[in-house]
Amino acid sequence: MKKIQIICDFDLDGAGCCLLTKWSAPDNEYLIVGTDEKQLEEHIKNADPSIPLFVYDLAIEQKHINLADRSNVVFMHHHDASLPLQSKQCKIVQIQSTSCTKLLQTFFKNKKLEENQQKLLDIIDDYDSYTLKHKKSVLLNMLFWSFNGNKLDKFIQAFEGGDRVFTEFEKNMLRIYVKKMQETIQTSEPHRFNLEKYNIIIFYANFAINELCADFANKYDADGAVCIDPVSLKVWVRINRNKATLFDSGAFARNYLEGCGYKNIASGQVTPEFVDLSQSFTKL
Repeated sequence: MKKIQIICDFDLDGAGCCLLTKWSAPDNEYLIVGTDEKQLEEHIKNADPSIPLFVYDLAIEQKHINLADRSNVVFMHHHDASLPLQSKQCKIVQIQSTSCTKLLQTFFKNKKLEENQQKLLDIIDDYDSYTLKHKKSVLLNMLFWSFNGNKLDKFIQAFEGGDRVFTEFEKNMLRIYVKKMQETIQTSEPHRFNLEKYNIIIFYANFAINELCADFANKYDADGAVCIDPVSLKVWVRINRNKATLFDSGAFARNYLEGCGYKNIASGQVTPEFVDLSQSFTKL
């Protein structure tokens, strides 16, 4: 049995990439690590160089390529602001797409999937692009984050057969998640600040980042929303997708959060620069 290493973003799109890879070559043994950009370098260092490695849906820098510039390595991501990268042996795929799952499927286009498998991938793509034409998209993401323990592994195991009806236990998990979201919206004390010509909303939470950012940005007609985890001081930035805006989440993260990302989504940490900026926050 051939071993395959996968390092992917710790989210629904990362899970989609893992499932598609497993469905395309089910006889392999998969060693899967979910992570974020901050820990990516360490995980690449720990990867076995003799085993093929796929890195999915993570912002890649030249230092990552240099650590794993081997013929048995593939780096793939789908966002809009890719840095020019150079490699001698590894394969780099940087193509803008609605999701990394969707992009990966273009390389497995000759692989016939079951109807439920394809449906699950379509729902994951719908959520990652935040098109939300499927009612189940948001619920599937909520379920991902509701799992205890290693959420990535738990989700992959739960949906190994593709899309299906939620179990009663999963429905209860979703009810708890939705209730927690509603409580956060009702009890939160959001702030506002203006950055150049952009109106930005700030609030505190450590879950349901996309949904809460969308809710607050829409409610206050903001160009973007910034969510702060009050414990870890991690920060997420999202644009308001329902508003025509030139606000750039990635630029904000790089300038104020020592972070990284793209126009639509970005993340980082509270920094002295961000603390200085907070002097201009106004409570709503």
